[in-house]
Amino acid sequence: MCGLIFILMLCSVLKTPIVTSPRVSDDEEYYLRCGDPGEAKFFLPKKNLKLTCNLAASKAITISKITLRLYNQSSSFRIPISVKRGETSWVFDIVRANLTSNYTDWTTKGQWAVYTDIMYSTGRKEELQGSLLDDLTEPILQWSLGTPVGQTGLKGVNCATRILISQSPCALDVVLISPAVESESLPYFAITKNAFDAGTMSWFAMTTLCAKCQVLDLVLTNRYLLVLTTKNLYVSNCLTDPSFGDDFKLRFSPVVSLENCASVKSGWLDFTSVCHNHVDSDFEVDIVALFYLCDSGKVEPMVYLSSEESNFTKWVFAKESLMHRAVSDVTVGPETQDLFMIYDSNSSPSIVVHHIWRNMSVDKAMVIQWDFVFKDESLPLRIFVHPISNFIYAYGKWVWTSTNRGLSFRKLEGSFASGKIKFCASRLQNGAFACVTSQDDILYGNPLLGRMWNVKTSNLTAITSASMAFFDYVGDLYVGCLVNDAVVISKINIVDGIKKGTVRFKNPLMVQSSFKSRADFYEYAISDNNEFGLGTLGLKLSNSIAGSNGSSGSVVIKDVTKFKTTGFVTRIVGLIVDKLAPDSTSASLGSDLELVSWSANSYEGEFNFPKGSWTAADLYKTISIPFLASFLITEISSSTKLKVRTANYVQTMMSIKSGAWKLYDFRASSWVLSEDECRHVIDTPRSHIIDVDLGRSAKVDISLNLKAPYEVGSNFLYAYLSNPSVFRAYFTRMYSDFPLREKLNIEIVPVFNVQAASTLRVHSVGSSMLCKNVPLYLSIRAACPSTQMLIFVYPHNITQEDFLPDTNTSEKEEHLINIIANYRPPSNLGYGIPTSSNIYNADPSLPRPNDDFKISKKSGQLKQCKDANSRSKCGCTEAMIMTDDSRYSDCKMRALKMEQPAILNVSLLLMAEYGVEEIPEYYAVKIYDVNNRYIHIKYEDDSQQSVFLQLLESDSRFKSAIGRFYKPDQIVISMEGTGLYHLRAELMPNLSFCPLSTEFQVYVVPVHLQYPVNFLLNFLIALLLGAVLFFVALWYILKHVPQTSI
Repeated sequence: MCGLIFILMLCSVLKTPIVTSPRVSDDEEYYLRCGDPGEAKFFLPKKNLKLTCNLAASKAITISKITLRLYNQSSSFRIPISVKRGETSWVFDIVRANLTSNYTDWTTKGQWAVYTDIMYSTGRKEELQGSLLDDLTEPILQWSLGTPVGQTGLKGVNCATRILISQSPCALDVVLISPAVESESLPYFAITKNAFDAGTMSWFAMTTLCAKCQVLDLVLTNRYLLVLTTKNLYVSNCLTDPSFGDDFKLRFSPVVSLENCASVKSGWLDFTSVCHNHVDSDFEVDIVALFYLCDSGKVEPMVYLSSEESNFTKWVFAKESLMHRAVSDVTVGPETQDLFMIYDSNSSPSIVVHHIWRNMSVDKAMVIQWDFVFKDESLPLRIFVHPISNFIYAYGKWVWTSTNRGLSFRKLEGSFASGKIKFCASRLQNGAFACVTSQDDILYGNPLLGRMWNVKTSNLTAITSASMAFFDYVGDLYVGCLVNDAVVISKINIVDGIKKGTVRFKNPLMVQSSFKSRADFYEYAISDNNEFGLGTLGLKLSNSIAGSNGSSGSVVIKDVTKFKTTGFVTRIVGLIVDKLAPDSTSASLGSDLELVSWSANSYEGEFNFPKGSWTAADLYKTISIPFLASFLITEISSSTKLKVRTANYVQTMMSIKSGAWKLYDFRASSWVLSEDECRHVIDTPRSHIIDVDLGRSAKVDISLNLKAPYEVGSNFLYAYLSNPSVFRAYFTRMYSDFPLREKLNIEIVPVFNVQAASTLRVHSVGSSMLCKNVPLYLSIRAACPSTQMLIFVYPHNITQEDFLPDTNTSEKEEHLINIIANYRPPSNLGYGIPTSSNIYNADPSLPRPNDDFKISKKSGQLKQCKDANSRSKCGCTEAMIMTDDSRYSDCKMRALKMEQPAILNVSLLLMAEYGVEEIPEYYAVKIYDVNNRYIHIKYEDDSQQSVFLQLLESDSRFKSAIGRFYKPDQIVISMEGTGLYHLRAELMPNLSFCPLSTEFQVYVVPVHLQYPVNFLLNFLIALLLGAVLFFVALWYILKHVPQTSI
């Protein structure tokens, strides 16, 4: 993606035309297409997104099942669709409310991966991939970077020498761009939400940054934008805080005065590059490394560290003792938060990688005392850490990788570079990466498979000046280059490039044994080193030329081990794909053979062929005697005598008749190594991000489908979990036959009450680079799962949707009540003296009831309706009306109705990743009224209180500090007053990584007796009142009226 931005930017700046090469699909056999065939990129609108999938009209095939899967850094969804016979078009309705809350702040949800799983009636399966971006919540897209300008308004950038880019960590297609010029001038930035569309690019003059300076580098973190210039380092305001300024213009502050540096000669920034969706967590913190070299003053390169914890206002010098060398590059590891530096050593012409341990605070940085010294004549120049796999890459003329934090490095096989490697980009999906060389070769490799291929194919436009390689969000590889003053953007067909790649080897092979499904080979060293190493696992050794040109067939390399027998250096086990045919062209096949001499110490001997006619062309062929031994021809003494070697001991006397021995030719002249087809298919998991809560576990099921050839009984799937101090993993392996399917069940449990991250790497041994999901990386985090929440279950089957107006049946209507406008609940001072800060069913155009007292007039603050003059202007959405959250009390219109005295049995459930669950037994909750009304809480059965809670309650210090907690499955609440009770249940701290809580509302009304009871009661009261009045009047007359006789 970075390279594409380079191309688009260069086109805009240098006014060169853009030429786009055809976007060739990696698989032309797809029958179903969703969205545009070449660009399956979608944007989430304010309402729902309708995604249409069409079956190719030219294909006489039907579909039996379609499922849409979406996942990002925080959650995942599955949307199945019913398929009817004869249908050729289907529409997925993606509801925005299911993907992101309608009333969230600008906290990024990340770009969504969109997978369409198709099952055809023939049994064939397909998996189409695309992406979905919510550009309404992506933080950087909500801000104006500076003064908007068009391309015609750009000034002073015609002499741009390079392009600075930075991608959003959570949305890789959102890219920030700046042209780097040689002189100081007004900086210009551009931003795009679709890296492949120049039409979405917006340009800004950065007047708020500096009037005249030279931009050296920029970094877009999860919440901040950092810009390094020749004058200073600038940090923007928090991107996820919409309250910062009403004009939404980005503001920058200088945070570092570059010490003893009047001007900066060169410098750059590097950060952990990981998407964070737990904004308040301790382990998800962006770490930025600052590297710069002064134009004058101190000549040593300076390296500083800072973290998001200080809003990048505090920078710590990274140990002066490390700065006595010429540092060439620095990078920061995302998981371990190490600082890796590469520089020249005084003791020898080598490169050393240093580590600095952050220890949760950059001001406590310390050097870890292990270094790796490269002892190669071609030393690496640059270094970077893959943000998902955490592998370290160092590159120069070769590519080295480290899987153990730099304790050791391994040079990738096939990383041959015609010239130096000038740029590398990483692919997030499977840990792969691509590099562009100074000679415009395009190398694609994977460190776990241990090899790289040159994937530059003939169907590309001639590349004369390749700039860089880059991956988009879905993992497609692109390169940008200049061809005849035009900028060319070309998609690299990785599959086609790998398939066309072949490697010829110098060392001959001796086939020791060849069975129906397996063959053993031994590599004979005529060159200086082993040519078959771990990087050849999964490669195919093949020769398609048969008969007159020697042996033919193909095998897949299953295992490679070192071998110490004299002359032989490697043992290779291959699984036969195509039958190995012997060489039938030699005239010596009609001769008997006899062993003349044999040395048991050197495994070397001499054969005599009475009717032989051997020539120099037969050197290094294999003589195979079935069920006995094989011999490699090492010297041709004459047409009838040969010197041979074997890897195993043989008897000293041997005589074999013609026809009982065979001749094989496994020399490099006719055999090549190439990438095998994908025979190891790992099913795509439901989500690549797994959050595990405290006290709970996460279960991951990984399935591997194998295609012949394979050895039954072998284990193929292997998993590795980093950061074992935080997690424990338990593995269970299962198999099924026809076809062979291996399944790995993994249960992951957090060890301590600490939030941290880890990576689960699943690899299939001997897999091909043509397999998309091999290896597979899953991010495991001891953190609050984004889908986990506490739920209150209303009685009478009432749901949140029932609180919307005019949506209830008569059955539920009797259990609901409409709240009057501007209602405030009673307080402990009296029914008509409300003191709550919450207002329910707010309408600014109507008066507030019970507003007679001074304390009542000061209480009650509008929130959602704060700046509105009527109810219709409040902007209440359906989600706000349905929720019981006190933040949106302005929008609340209805509540559960209960009669006085109200007795409520509290029913709480836990919404987890795979549905609703019972609350764990060890959970304890506190319940109170948010408006400070008195409620009485008791257990349905007092004997149900746990011993743990009884002990806590007996401690007065604990009880006074945090209040009383209850076991959540036996709580009964008694509400003796009338009016609205707004209740909140909170989970006890340190029982979960989630601040679990839920709110619910009950409106208590006086009891109204039904007819005829209420009629009889009123009649009796009236009769009693009449009788009292009669007797009072009679008493008055008898006492005060004079009596007269008649």
